[in-house]
Amino acid sequence: MPDTAQFRAQVLALLRTFTDQGATVLFTSEASHEAPDDDLRFLSDGVVTLLRCANGARTLEVSKLRGSDFLPGPHDVTLGAQGMRVLPRLIPSQHSSPFAPQLINSGIPELDALAGGGVHRGTITLLSGPSGSGKTTLGMQFMKEAAGRGESSALFLFEEDIATLLHRADALRMPLRGMAERGMLHLERIEPLHYTPIQLAHALRHQVEQRHVQIVMLDSIAGYGLALSGHDPLVELHTLCQYLKNMGVSVFIVNEVDASTAGRLSSSTFDLSPLVDNVLLLNLVVEQGALRKQVRVLKRRTGDFDKRLAYMDFTEHGIRVQLAPQPGLEASAYGSHCAAH
Repeated sequence: MPDTAQFRAQVLALLRTFTDQGATVLFTSEASHEAPDDDLRFLSDGVVTLLRCANGARTLEVSKLRGSDFLPGPHDVTLGAQGMRVLPRLIPSQHSSPFAPQLINSGIPELDALAGGGVHRGTITLLSGPSGSGKTTLGMQFMKEAAGRGESSALFLFEEDIATLLHRADALRMPLRGMAERGMLHLERIEPLHYTPIQLAHALRHQVEQRHVQIVMLDSIAGYGLALSGHDPLVELHTLCQYLKNMGVSVFIVNEVDASTAGRLSSSTFDLSPLVDNVLLLNLVVEQGALRKQVRVLKRRTGDFDKRLAYMDFTEHGIRVQLAPQPGLEASAYGSHCAAH
C-alpha cells in the first residue's frame, strides 16, 4: 500500500490528466486534522466546504472560485424529498425597496399624539415593559390599523401560542382572527431551536417579498434569543432588522423586563438602544389599590415627541389612553428611570 504522500501524488496526477483533456472535474475529499487536504485545495479552481454542526444543521461555504465572485460565509443546507436546497445568508445591503417615510399610527389619537403623530415607516419600534403591561396588544393595535389601510402584517411568536393570542384578541374585540383568515395577517409560532438564523431570515423574506407585508412584529426578544441558541442574538437581530428597514417594513420588537427595570433599554442579555428608532415604555403600578398600566414614549429618532406619562386601559371597546392628571404621578413613577437616560 502506498503511503499518504504517494497517494496524494497519484491523485494530483490523475486530476491534471483530466484537466489537460479539457474535462471539468468534481471531486470530494474528507479532510481531517490528521489528514488535511491543503494540496488538493491549492490545485482546485473552486472549493466548497460542507459541514454538519453539532445541532444537526448543515452548512455550505464557498471559500474559493477562480474567475468568479461568490457570497462568502456559511449558508444553510437542507436535504429533503425535493433534494438539496441552499439558503444563502442574509446580506442587508443587497436588498432594498423604495418607500415613502410616511407616518403610520396606532389609531389611538392620544397615543399617536404622544409619539409625535405616530412612527415612521421603515423604523424599528421597541415595546418594552414587564409581563402583562400590554406590549403585544399594543403591537397588535398597529397591525389592526394597517389592515384598515389594506396593508398586511406578520407576527412571529417565540413564546405565546397562536390560539392564546387569538383568544386575547377576541376578548378585546380586535379582529386578528378575521385578518388572518383574509390573508392580511400571518401568524407563526417559532419553536425553540426550530430555525437557524438563516432559515428564520428566509421565512421573513418570504413574507416581505412574496406577501408584501409592511409590518413585522417579533414577540419577544427573550424567545428570539432562545430560538437562536448558539448564535449571537444581537448580531442576528441587527442583520434582520436592517434588511426589514431597507425594504421599508416597520418593525415592532417586544422586550419583556422586570417591573423594577421597566424604564431601561436593555433586555436581560444585551443592549437594544443602538438598534431601535422608537421606544415605547410600558409599566404596571398600583394606585389606590388598583393595578394600572402606564405608557410613555422614551425615544423617537425621526422627530420630537411628547414626554408626558399616560395611562392605558384595555376595554371591550378597544384601548383607551389618557394623560396622567398630575405631574407628580409622572415624576414618582418614572423620574428615576428618566434620570438614567
